[in-house]
Order: sequence, then C-alpha cells, then structure tokens
Amino acid sequence: MLPHYPYTFLTRQCAGDIPVLVYHFRSTKTKRWYIVRVEQYPNDFFGIKFYLKADSRSPHKYNRLTGLNEPRPIIYTCIAILMELAERYPSSSFGFIGANLIGESENETKRFRVYRRILTTYFSEEHYLHYQIVEKSAYALVRKSTIEQNPNLIKEISTYFSDNYTNFD
Repeated sequence: MLPHYPYTFLTRQCAGDIPVLVYHFRSTKTKRWYIVRVEQYPNDFFGIKFYLKADSRSPHKYNRLTGLNEPRPIIYTCIAILMELAERYPSSSFGFIGANLIGESENETKRFRVYRRILTTYFSEEHYLHYQIVEKSAYALVRKSTIEQNPNLIKEISTYFSDNYTNFD
C-alpha cells in the first residue's frame, strides 16, 4: 500500500477543450492544502500537475519549492490519484513535466529526476513504457497494451505536450 494523504475529488472543469479533474488534500504534517489538477487528453492520456494551495494565484506555483520538507507524501498522493485513474480507465496513460525551479534549466530538472525515480518504483515496466524527453523534463507512462492497439500513441502524446505546455518545442 502506498503511504499517501487522503484526497478528495472536487470538480471537473474545462481548460479550453481539455477536461480537468481537480482534487485536493491536506498534509497531516504541515496542515497545508494542495491542489492536484489532472488534465484528460484524448486516448485516456492524463497529465498531472500539483501545487500548494497558498500559491494558487502565483505565476510560479509550479516552479517554487515550498520549503515544507515533505515531497514524498505529496508525490505519493499524486501517484495514488493516478493509480485510481488507472483502475477507472484501463487504457490510461500518464504524463508530467518536471517544472524547473526559477533560474534552473528545463533540461532534466531536479523535480524530473525525483519524479522519475519514484515512478519507476510504482509503475512496472512490464505494463508501462517509461518514455522521456529529458531536454524538456517531460515524462510519460504509456500502457504497453494501449500502444499495441495504437502504435502512434507516443507521437500523439508528444503532440499533447507540445500543444499544451509553454515552450515545449
């Protein structure tokens, strides 16, 4: 069992044409709230983002460290959400961009390296292809069974990243 904070689904929103599932959870250690946004792209590809609720209005909410010293339970909570979605959507795949810290290059960011290390533990290479674009700190967990049905899926996922994340190209 993955040790994570209890989380709650809040709402389904739309960001343009992209549905967004919004969750939140509260750290039992710091009592701070976090927001998790899961963008749902075609082919059941889900892109996940999270931030400290107190940073909601900040343009740098994805680029700053909180200084609260609890990255593992926060990341584990996001993984628990992905695992729930994996059960609900049997052909689902997942992705993220490891946002760069202010002043850090986009190439293989600190967050990207941490997320990659943790995700390889919880998403087996037996079932998922771990696809990386290191120069942009982009990471996708693509179900092998879905690739068999759609050999162009990785190209389509790269297009989702390119079309929806600033400065991806």
